Amino acid sequence: MKSLLKDIFMIAFTIIGTISCENMVYSQSKEATVIEQADVDNPDLKLTLEIYPTEIYYGDVVYFAAYYNNVSDKSSVNCIDHGNLPAFINYPGCVKISSPQLEREYLWRPENTSGGIPSLMTTYASIPPGKRRPAGSADVELPPLEDWNDPFWKELREKMTPDGIVCQFQITQRLGIRQDAKNVVFTQDILIKPRPEEETALLDKWFHDTPEDYFPKQSELTKRSNIFPSKKYDGDSVVINGEEYKLWPFVRSIAFKKPFIPNFPTSLEGWRALDSKFCDSTLHDDIKYTCLMLEFFEADSDRTEQAKNDLTDWLETLPDVQRSFFMIRLLNEGYSFQNTPLADKYRVLGEHYHLPKDFLP
Repeated sequence: MKSLLKDIFMIAFTIIGTISCENMVYSQSKEATVIEQADVDNPDLKLTLEIYPTEIYYGDVVYFAAYYNNVSDKSSVNCIDHGNLPAFINYPGCVKISSPQLEREYLWRPENTSGGIPSLMTTYASIPPGKRRPAGSADVELPPLEDWNDPFWKELREKMTPDGIVCQFQITQRLGIRQDAKNVVFTQDILIKPRPEEETALLDKWFHDTPEDYFPKQSELTKRSNIFPSKKYDGDSVVINGEEYKLWPFVRSIAFKKPFIPNFPTSLEGWRALDSKFCDSTLHDDIKYTCLMLEFFEADSDRTEQAKNDLTDWLETLPDVQRSFFMIRLLNEGYSFQNTPLADKYRVLGEHYHLPKDFLP
C-alpha cells in the first residue's frame, strides 16, 4: 500500500508538471508565492517553499509545498524522503498563525484521517542536478470548522475590519540531509478578509449543526479523525443516477468539513445550488470540485465527454500547489469504484491521465 500511494504521488506530480507547462498564460494570474530559498548548510541544496493564496476570505484553505532543489551540477543529493507522507507526519505543531493586531496565536494541528500510523521507516531520495523533489505539503484551513470558536479565531472575528487582518503564517519545515536533521522556518504574511455575510452565516450554521463527536479529537500537536470511510454513518451518502454512494470519493479531503456530515447536499442538484452560493475562493474550489465530479459521474453517454472536459479543464486552471491535492485525491480513488456502476466512468478519467491499469477499477 505504501508503494502504491507513493506511485500515485509521483504520477500526480508528473501530471501537474506537464499541465503547468501547457498552462503558463493562465497560471500567471493564480501563481503560488515562492517565499524564500533557504540555505540548509549544504552548498548543493536549497529548500524552497511555495504557498497559495496569500489573500483569503475567512474560512478558506491555504496550500503550501516544500521542495528540495539540487542547485549543483553533481549527479545527486541524498535527502530523507518525506514528500509522499501526510501532513500529520510531516507537520505536527509546525504551522503557527499570529498577528500584531491580536493577543493570541493559533497552532494549526494536521488531522490524521487514515485511522492508523504509516510506517516511519526512513528512505532517501536522490535528486538529479538542476532538479527538485517534494519535501512535504499541507492544506491549512483558516480556520478548520472544528476550531470555529477557538479563542484566536473568535478574537480575529471580533476585531475584523472591512479591509481584513494581516496574519503571519509561520511554517517549520523539518528535513534531513543524509544523516543530519535540521529545521528551517519560513514566514509569509496572509491577508484574511471578512467573508460575505451570507456565506459566514452558513459556515456558522454548519459548525453548530455538526455533532461534537464528529469533529476530530485534539491532541497537543495533531488531530485524530472520528470519521473514517470504512465506517457506516447516517447521512454520509450522495445519490447518483438513483443509486446511493458514499460521498468520500467525491471530496478533496476527508478532513474537509465545509460541508460534510451532516450538512452536505445529497444530490447533484443540491451541490449545484451550493456552488452558486459562494464567491471565488479556495473554499468554493472544494465545492466546485465535488460538483464537477458529480456532474461527470451522473452524465449520460452523450454528455460524458463534455463533463469530463469540464472537470479536467477546471483542474488545469488551479495553481500547481493547490492542484496537487485534488489530483492525488482523484487518482487515488480507483478502488472506491470497483464493482460499482461507476467503474467504467472512473476508467475514463484514469485513461485521460494515462494511469497504469493497476490503478484502474
